Amino acid sequence: MSLLRFVQVKVIDFFDKTGFAALVGGRESLEAGMKDLRAAALPLYAELLQVQERTEHLADAVFDEQRYPHLTRFHGWLLDILAMPVPAPLLPWMQQLIGVAAAFDDKSVSRLLGLLAFRSVGVTERVLGRLVFFEMLCMGQRLELARAGVDIEVLLGRHEDVESLAERELVKAETQQDYREALEGLNDPASMVRIVMGASLASLDAYIETLRREVAWISEDIAKKLHARWAILRALEHTDPADAVLIRNAHADAFGQEQITVEQLRVRHPGLLGNVSSVAARKRLERALRRAPRANSQERTETLGDLLVKHMRELES
Repeated sequence: MSLLRFVQVKVIDFFDKTGFAALVGGRESLEAGMKDLRAAALPLYAELLQVQERTEHLADAVFDEQRYPHLTRFHGWLLDILAMPVPAPLLPWMQQLIGVAAAFDDKSVSRLLGLLAFRSVGVTERVLGRLVFFEMLCMGQRLELARAGVDIEVLLGRHEDVESLAERELVKAETQQDYREALEGLNDPASMVRIVMGASLASLDAYIETLRREVAWISEDIAKKLHARWAILRALEHTDPADAVLIRNAHADAFGQEQITVEQLRVRHPGLLGNVSSVAARKRLERALRRAPRANSQERTETLGDLLVKHMRELES
């Protein structure tokens, strides 16, 4: 069974168990939607192969909307899904979905992913497996940061450092001979995946500690800039996610970045801004800035990311 077909079956089984399939017309409707998704994956394949041929970093490619628009959109969708508010009527279903998430904690999934990412001889399946693994590491790190209440940008880090750390862990597993031999010695691709994911979180913890040591020696001017970042991030927590993307871009200089166009934002955040025109985005930004959100100023609708973090904390306790 190919990777796409395997994932398709697992996704449909998962949504069937949570009751979502019944809401959208049954398994047949989901099957039809997944077929469309498979067709849409072809340009993604092509861009992944280009990244490999050019020996470029995947962590950079997922933010390069000019050369890799499909990769950027794919990564952006995953980021946006975590930030999207969950409507009140769907909260019970989402909580049920998270409660049965063990359906995805299937050794066969991890085993296939490990085989494709580390042992596959087929280039196409290997690069796709590597992308899926990369995204799993990125999502795991972002959820861990949220669970721990850590903003790496307030510690002199960058938002994109998560992607760099995730890819670095993949490269270590692929190229460091002793590390790779130890993983292969397990003779279990599922265990290989779990170990690399654990190592990824350990690398994140080490990176955070490094940033904290460096912050202890910063000047007063830099401290003020970091406090301004903190204030913006806290205010954005209580802002509509789409508005938050626009406001953050308007304050890009506070994060050591340059503003990008609405067209670029639409590619990077297809879930939140995919259908927003330049004119609509400008008006929306003006309205959002006039409201001038402040930290703890209002309750916000829970997002999928909030629900996942809450579930992580419940498991921890």
